[in-house]
Amino acid sequence: MGFLLSFLIGFGILRILTGKNTFRAVDLFFSWGLGVGLASQITFYSILIGGRYKQELLFCITFIIIFAIWFFLLKKKQVFRVEPSGLPVIAFLAVLLPLVIAQKFIYSSLPYGDWDGWSLWNYRANSLFRSVDDWLPVYHNAIQGMHPWLLPQYIVWGWSFTGKETTWVPALTAFFMSCATVGLLVYALVSSIGRLPAILAGAYLISIPYFNWHAASQYASIFVAFYFLGSVIALREYLREPSFKYAMAAGSFMAFLANSKDEGILLTVLMLVLLKGFFKKQNAGHGKIFITVFAALMVMFVLTEVFMRCSMGMPSLESKYYLLDPRLVLDPGQWKVLIVFMWRLFFLSSTTGGIIFFLLLLALSQADRCRRAGRTNGFHDSILRVIGIFFLIFSVLYIVVTTDLDWRLNVTANRMFFIFAPTLVYLVFGALYKYEE
Repeated sequence: MGFLLSFLIGFGILRILTGKNTFRAVDLFFSWGLGVGLASQITFYSILIGGRYKQELLFCITFIIIFAIWFFLLKKKQVFRVEPSGLPVIAFLAVLLPLVIAQKFIYSSLPYGDWDGWSLWNYRANSLFRSVDDWLPVYHNAIQGMHPWLLPQYIVWGWSFTGKETTWVPALTAFFMSCATVGLLVYALVSSIGRLPAILAGAYLISIPYFNWHAASQYASIFVAFYFLGSVIALREYLREPSFKYAMAAGSFMAFLANSKDEGILLTVLMLVLLKGFFKKQNAGHGKIFITVFAALMVMFVLTEVFMRCSMGMPSLESKYYLLDPRLVLDPGQWKVLIVFMWRLFFLSSTTGGIIFFLLLLALSQADRCRRAGRTNGFHDSILRVIGIFFLIFSVLYIVVTTDLDWRLNVTANRMFFIFAPTLVYLVFGALYKYEE
């Protein structure tokens, strides 16, 4: 019920904004992402209004919002066109079958998720759900640092409809986010490069073992991967069909990306800075809705953080990196560790994953620059700059974070590759085939 209601919230809003424009199959997955983010905030504000988690208040706010959306939808009686997906539902479900099998196997082995899943995200959701009087100080003493709240709030959303803390709600959340990521990828490519290449792109992403494992680990990284891919596709769809719908989707997905994890905050900032071409292409009305949606959601997320921190008697700002020491920049040992790690990653890895990743970025960048004038105007190249600068910033940041740099790099590197894998597959298959502009 919780998953369905969150989808209906997103679908209703996106349906209203579609107006007389075309409603595409990919919009269903935009609806899911929009609904997940809004359901997370509904959970928080029900806690804020009630002083603690109250199931009755959450249900009341949820159904008021849904009825308001659908009353407005029925009152408008908008007529819109539905674009044929070009990909039968059976074919898409067949692509997802290996994902179902893999994640079911992983869940049977790790019902509580991997390390960050049970020790951080599910633990925070557990604290929210129980709402004992002293849970905030207990939470702060148990976990160092702070993380955005989107994932634990959505887990609480799922638990509220089951009435208890079940292990399968976080697992299903991770599974549905995995399916939505594949769905965004496949259906965004169907309309531009055709049915068969799009199916191959989805099958290729699912065939990566680490994608299956990490997607099912109940980390917040699957949210980062989904919302980053969604932001890129929303911007790309806007270039194809300028409309309020995709301007709003881009603004909301970038805001949700910033609230998914610390890495999402950096990615959002980089996208806002480097994607100047997109903002220049927006007309005045579309630009206003993008800024309004993005700013409104960011204000909501800031209020979430301020409320949580003030409840703990903490200042509004706190460094997550509790071992931050700028003097480590001058330590030659830190730079040596980074150089040795990069050398192993690029040239000594059994799969040579690093060198393939680097060559892939280079090839995509050159392919974009060689396009004929008037195509995407360097859109893909800007996205690749976002990814490249992201890796550069995090590499330098880690130098001043901890003296155990080699451990931190090894733990984080695969997670970073996972975050960008869906977007890179989208860019690769988009670059290999001719776009229908």
